[in-house]
Amino acid sequence: MLSRCLWCFQVRPYFPQVVSDRWIASETQLPVSFKHLILPEKFPPPTELLDLQPLPVSALRNPTYEGLYSDKFPFFNPIQTQGLYAISMFSFFNLLESLNVFPLALT
Repeated sequence: MLSRCLWCFQVRPYFPQVVSDRWIASETQLPVSFKHLILPEKFPPPTELLDLQPLPVSALRNPTYEGLYSDKFPFFNPIQTQGLYAISMFSFFNLLESLNVFPLALT
């Protein structure tokens, strides 16, 4: 198996050379064309902030977690609200069973 990451700033052909470390004179050089390669945008747009009502700290539905936040602020900010909304949608569809989540947003 051969795995290599190339930084492609221009779409031009590359000629990787593969040399065996176990066989004498066993090497090859193949042209690899990136003519039809679809590159992602250089600067993708940020995630759009949805127009959601701020969630109260009680939306966590866990007294231990609520105790961490309730004395600092009664509602989450818009970024935290959107993150918790996304996490709750994943847990609704049972997709968070084996995932760890660490939401972080300054208040």
